[in-house]
Amino acid sequence: MRDVAYDGQRLVAVGSFKPNGKGDAYQDAALWEADAEEYAWTRLPHDHELLGGVALDGGGVAHRQMNGVYAAPDEFLIVGWDTAPTGKTHGQVWKLPSNSNKIQRAEDSNYPDARFFSDYDSHDSTEILIGGDQENAVIWRREAHREWVAESLGPNDSVQLDSVKYQQGLWSVTGSDRSTDSDNKRDAAVWTSSNGAAPWTKADGMSGIPGSQTVTGVCYSHGLWVAVGEDTAADVRAIDAAIWVSDDAQHWRRFADRSLSAVKEIQQMNGLVVAGDHLIAVGTEVPDDGTGGEASSNEDALTGQEKTRANAVWRINFTRSSGFRSVSNRVNELMSMFK
Repeated sequence: MRDVAYDGQRLVAVGSFKPNGKGDAYQDAALWEADAEEYAWTRLPHDHELLGGVALDGGGVAHRQMNGVYAAPDEFLIVGWDTAPTGKTHGQVWKLPSNSNKIQRAEDSNYPDARFFSDYDSHDSTEILIGGDQENAVIWRREAHREWVAESLGPNDSVQLDSVKYQQGLWSVTGSDRSTDSDNKRDAAVWTSSNGAAPWTKADGMSGIPGSQTVTGVCYSHGLWVAVGEDTAADVRAIDAAIWVSDDAQHWRRFADRSLSAVKEIQQMNGLVVAGDHLIAVGTEVPDDGTGGEASSNEDALTGQEKTRANAVWRINFTRSSGFRSVSNRVNELMSMFK
């Protein structure tokens, strides 16, 4: 799972699926749904023509991936990438009506040309898409359904954009940036803008940290900004799910939790949404096989094998306590969390 949205009735998560979780021959786009309280996740019906490995013009089969999902009033808008019909990777947009499980291609809007889309959000007459073209990490913005205007935040080999969201009068874009890391590893990054246009201000507290980090989602709830993602600081051989917190979306600090850091499995939080009085994070995990993360990854590259990835879902509860409601106290309340 790469992202999740909630329309007040159901949770919808998006991502990709590989048969048996291995190999590179097939990669289908995939959707799952769950009730906001029961958390019984079910994969939605598979539409082979729109989501599956259809034959390509030059041979082989299409690869598809859904990266972001947005809950509009009457539908879920889903963005990602697709290689059909020519084999060339390009941005793709789908939609899922709120009262239906039948996926559709979003062909009724003029979306920009892109190599891939990562996420989408809308507020009033402003729409923002993020992703990348052939060279750069790009933020596309349009007003009142006019032309999309593109702004680059840096080259694709340096900057990665993962999520965009409008909350509390602020647009936030999350991802990672190699340009601020002396070892050319990924520094987690959050950029903010009051109107969804330049200048985008980069938040403090996420650069210069050992290992690689990425922020994949951010939400505001209970007076606190919460961001999720991944981090290798605790163990460079593996990947840990990660949480950051902020009082103002500009100054961040890592939230430490023993259930997230230095666990044996590889865990990644890829998407985050407010669902009632709590947060839901979705992602992936790779169970520990006893060989270690980085070493086994290198071995897999030599043998052509790929580790099996499974969906993972976390619920983050906010437990109330007495006393002054400082950011430190609110951070300490972020302790009720389970998968």
